[in-house]
Amino acid sequence: MSNEAHFGPVFHRLSFAEAVDRELLSDYKVLILAVDEESILKDLEDRIADSGDGLKLDDAVKIVGCWNGLAKRSIEGSMSFSGDTQPMRTAVAFAGTIALSKLLAKEFDDVVKKLQDDESNSLLLEADHVDGTMDVMLRNHKLDWLKDNIHSSDNTCRILTNVRCLSEGVDVPALDAVIFLNPRDSIVDVVQSVGRVMRKAPGKKYGYVILPIGIPADKDPDKALDDNKKYKVVWQVLNALRAHDDRLDKEFATIDLNRKKDDKINVIGVGGSDKPKKDRVGGENEGTQAEFLLSEENLDRWKDAIYAKVVEKCGDRRYWESWASDVAEIAERHTMRIEALLKNPLPEHKAAFDDFLSGLRENINPNISRDEAVEMLSQHIVTRPVFDALFSGYAFTRHNPVSQAMQGILDVLEGQALEK
Repeated sequence: MSNEAHFGPVFHRLSFAEAVDRELLSDYKVLILAVDEESILKDLEDRIADSGDGLKLDDAVKIVGCWNGLAKRSIEGSMSFSGDTQPMRTAVAFAGTIALSKLLAKEFDDVVKKLQDDESNSLLLEADHVDGTMDVMLRNHKLDWLKDNIHSSDNTCRILTNVRCLSEGVDVPALDAVIFLNPRDSIVDVVQSVGRVMRKAPGKKYGYVILPIGIPADKDPDKALDDNKKYKVVWQVLNALRAHDDRLDKEFATIDLNRKKDDKINVIGVGGSDKPKKDRVGGENEGTQAEFLLSEENLDRWKDAIYAKVVEKCGDRRYWESWASDVAEIAERHTMRIEALLKNPLPEHKAAFDDFLSGLRENINPNISRDEAVEMLSQHIVTRPVFDALFSGYAFTRHNPVSQAMQGILDVLEGQALEK
């Protein structure tokens, strides 16, 4: 319907960002659950099949990733969830085939029970499968089963697995999460599915998009992530969201500069069993923390590599090109204004600017000209709030010596409404 000649102009457009700002929708977060494959293989060796139709390592990894994501637990602790630590109650999972959807629905409960400590209070999972071959009454019955858990006091999350039939028309206002277990070729399917978890509900802070992936401890992260088939689901889902959520351009740009997690896309380390290590040979009791065989340093390398690959696969340099064009135009106006102030300067303005120029020549380059110093000031006015936003929590311009010097002269000129 993007062909204006056939369908006419857009009458009204309400973006994700505006709908969230107007509190018409809950915001969403993307959780990339990086699951330690070695831990899973160790804990579930007796259940994982090498061939045939049984549970594969990749399937087990996804189940454990989902379990930890739905329970909102990670190796890093509750800080990964920005204070929203209540376990989830309802989720819809999308698999690649009906056969896989049925298998995962069957295995969710069994795998979690295998990994749980008998005395722990960790989240239980119940799963069921639905597909388009079922009649309407049966599908509605399964949806009612999912809805019944919304206000349950049990420490249980219910998951309805499917291939595609739940991507639209699902009336579950308090749906907590949508899980993508396999790549989705349709952008529309992804966006419609995420729309399910953005519906408002009492007490709901966020809807979650869960992407469980396995990480092999014995491989270099950068090389391992080149396996496009294995990690394709991450890039496809993020690109689909980016096509409909303008905010993600900024999110990817922030990751590009910081190589740190932002507020919307979180890479979270996940281990395996939550059984106390006293039950394992040579272990010590560490409560219900999931065991993670990767070192903290190696986990950080994986997280950095995943963020870098997100930028490579999903970022767009056109964002920076557009931004740079706007900056150049605004900076030029500030240059003209500064030049006008310095043409017939007040004594304090002239003294401040002369000291600034002398400092630049002494500390950076003796050949810096007066005009170049003026350009630096005008560019600083424009870029200061941008860098402070991108380096959130650090206040980049207040710690950088050159920025401090530029801000000093601008504070003197501020009375002339330079920054208004």
